Amino acid sequence: GGRTLRPYQLVGLNWLRLNYYLSRNVILGDEMGLGKTAQAVSLLQSLRTLEGVDGPFLIVAPLSTLPHWERELSLWTDMYWVNFHGTADSRRVVQQYEWLASDGRQPKGHEKYKFHVLLCNYETVVADPEPLQRVRWQYVIVDEGHRLKNRNSRCLEVMSELRTRRKLVLSGTPLQN
Repeated sequence: GGRTLRPYQLVGLNWLRLNYYLSRNVILGDEMGLGKTAQAVSLLQSLRTLEGVDGPFLIVAPLSTLPHWERELSLWTDMYWVNFHGTADSRRVVQQYEWLASDGRQPKGHEKYKFHVLLCNYETVVADPEPLQRVRWQYVIVDEGHRLKNRNSRCLEVMSELRTRRKLVLSGTPLQN
């Protein structure tokens, strides 16, 4: 769409890609407003277009920031994304109509999903973890990851049980806090 990353964002994107190739999970901590979201969605788009990794990708973020993620995904990528939050009924509708692209007869672990990216909030992870835990995620991005610093939190426990190849935690809060 004619959008370009700033030089420091491009350095960040290249660092994220390098760590992906080295099989490392990473934390990207930077001041608020410097484009961590743009770097993260650019990473997913580059994995899809350059490496053929079609997802599924999971983004977990506070409910208040989901519209920002929606906007950035729409501006920076051509990926199909779905929101997975709201009432139990609305989540069931997503699972019924927006989840699997295949007819369910594929061998376990080879399911094809309709979406490239699934967006959800922390509360949904805790309230409805089972569908998320069944998926073999190619990449999980956690926004405002400093919220997971309590080792006894239910959200951290559930997220540690997700099956994923790589993880990226974003934080705009200084790490010393």
